[in-house]
Amino acid sequence: MEICESRFQRLFFFLVLIGWILSLSWVNYIGFAEFLKHTVKSSKSVRLIHCLHEFHPLSRVVWSVVDGMNVRTSTFQHATITPSKLWYFPTSAEISCGYKVPDKFGLYETNVATLLKNHQITSDLFFAKSPRALGIEQNPGVNHSIVLACGSLAWWDNFVLFRGIDRILIGDSSLNIRVRLHPNAKLRLIDRLKFNFYRMHSSVTVSSNCLSQDLADALLVVGVSSSVLLEADRLGIPTLGIQDSFFCYDAVATTKVKLSEIEEFVATANCFSPRTFLSQEPNLTHFVICDGSVMQW
Repeated sequence: MEICESRFQRLFFFLVLIGWILSLSWVNYIGFAEFLKHTVKSSKSVRLIHCLHEFHPLSRVVWSVVDGMNVRTSTFQHATITPSKLWYFPTSAEISCGYKVPDKFGLYETNVATLLKNHQITSDLFFAKSPRALGIEQNPGVNHSIVLACGSLAWWDNFVLFRGIDRILIGDSSLNIRVRLHPNAKLRLIDRLKFNFYRMHSSVTVSSNCLSQDLADALLVVGVSSSVLLEADRLGIPTLGIQDSFFCYDAVATTKVKLSEIEEFVATANCFSPRTFLSQEPNLTHFVICDGSVMQW
């Protein structure tokens, strides 16, 4: 049995490798690396490169290419960072083999610093308010009329979210649900069909608004691992995190409920009543609430 599993794993890895080679996606990264190297060497004015996404594949290229070029690098926390999402960051083995990290790494969650240091991220860490949260807090709104369902980039996040929406509708079909997906959301074919079905449902709308407007309208924010949960909490908007045993993600929310129990939760908890939550104080106290800071070199 073990021999069969070993052969299957080798075959699976081989097929994935062949698929990656034939896709030619690696050509983009090689081209970007050569372009960046040429630009930095030919220009005397490049002293700092800031990437908007901490360890996005292109950011990883930047950290490696400019190492040793007298160019400083920096980035800022893009989304929530939890123990179950540390696969997104380099491992201690990669770092010990020469993997590069940015010089400065800005965070908007104070408890993330411990996670990253335990992961041997050697960047100079500093704290500041999330730019996204700053813009949101300037327009908190008072409508509180819809349940905002927020997805993430990963297909499994949206897989769980869509099934949660289905169960919420079963528990209370009179709710007004607004679905807000990540701009580059990955959806399985069946979920694409379901998403199109939501467009035709009388109780469901698909958001095309800016985030601040959706949060201004939200009575409750529902999600799995979306950073919008954390931002909503900072505004005092109640959040409901959907948990599923098959996908071990940490729901960053004031209330957490298992996917299999949402229907009963909605039917019995009266959790969508404005009287229940409108005066609620923010729960995630580790979120940075300072006025912000500026990087100094």
